[in-house]
Amino acid sequence: MNQVLVGYHAEEHGRFVITNYNWAKPFSSFLPGIAGHWGIPMWAYYVNRSQCISSFGVRNKDGAILEFQSFDRALQLTQVEGFRTFLKVQGSEVYEPFRKSEDPGISQSMTVSSEGLEISDQNTLLEIQTNVRYSSLVGEPLPGLVRELRVKNIGHRVLALELVDGLSKILPYGVSQQQSKYISGHIQGMFGVDEIAGVPVFRLKQTAEDTPRIGRIDGGNFYFSVLKGKSGPLTGHFIVDPNVLFGESEDRSHPVRLEAKAIDDLLTEPQQRQNRTPCAFTGLLVELAPGEETVLYSLVGSAPDESSIRLLLKRAKS
Repeated sequence: MNQVLVGYHAEEHGRFVITNYNWAKPFSSFLPGIAGHWGIPMWAYYVNRSQCISSFGVRNKDGAILEFQSFDRALQLTQVEGFRTFLKVQGSEVYEPFRKSEDPGISQSMTVSSEGLEISDQNTLLEIQTNVRYSSLVGEPLPGLVRELRVKNIGHRVLALELVDGLSKILPYGVSQQQSKYISGHIQGMFGVDEIAGVPVFRLKQTAEDTPRIGRIDGGNFYFSVLKGKSGPLTGHFIVDPNVLFGESEDRSHPVRLEAKAIDDLLTEPQQRQNRTPCAFTGLLVELAPGEETVLYSLVGSAPDESSIRLLLKRAKS
C-alpha cells in the first residue's frame, strides 16, 4: 500500500486547507447558514470524504432534500448517495474525481472557509483538474445550495469530454425522515418528478398521511444548472432516472451505462419519473482547449409552490 501524505495548513482570510483529505482523520461540520437579509437559510451537513455534502435541507430533518445520515453512516454513504461527477475523456473509461485514491498522479484538497467549502481533484494522467465550491443561496426568498463545478484542461491537447454532474439521490418534497428511514420502499410508490419550464421538480404525488382523505402537494424540491456563458437554465440535459446512468443495479456504485453509451444517447432515452427514488444529474458534451475550463453552476433547493419556482427561474435567465 502506498503511503498517502495528509497535510494541514492555514491560509489568509481564515481559510483552512487539508491536502489528501480523504485520508485524513474523519470529521464533520455544517456549512454556514448564510442567506442574506431577504434570504432563507438552509442546513447542510458535510464530512471530509468524497464530495463532502452528506445531507442538506430546510427547517429540520423532515425537510431533507438529501436524506440525513448520522456521522458514521455519512462516512460510508456520501461517496455513493451524495454529489458525484463523472468524466469520460474521448471514449475512455469513466473517471470519478474526489474518490479515495492511492494513485500518485491524483492529488486532492479541501478548503474550509467562513462562507463555504471547496474541494479540488487534479489528475495528471488524464490532464484534468476538477474543482467544486459549495455556498448558500443569498438574497432570494427560497432556500438553496449553490454548487459551482469547474473542469479544466491542464494538458497540451484538446479534450473531448463527456461530463455528468449532480446528485445520486434526491428526496421529493413532502417526505418525512420517518418515511424515508422506515418505509422507504413503500413511500417510493408516491414519488414523482414533474417539470416546470423544462426544469425537474421532485415531490410526492399526494399527501402521505394514513387517512381516508388525500391532499395535493403544491411545493417542490428543484434542481437546475446554468452553464457559464449561456443564458438561463439548461433544459434537455437532465437525468432523473438512476437506471439511465447506473443500469439496473440498485447500489448506484458506478455509471456502467455511461461507459457503454454516449451521453447524448443517454439524454434521449425514456426516463421513469415515478415510483422510485430519483437522481438529479446534468449531462454535457464539452471540448476543452489546453488551459481552458468549463464552469457549471447548479442550484438545489425547496419551494412552497410552483409560482416561487417560476419566479426564481425567470430571475436565473436575467
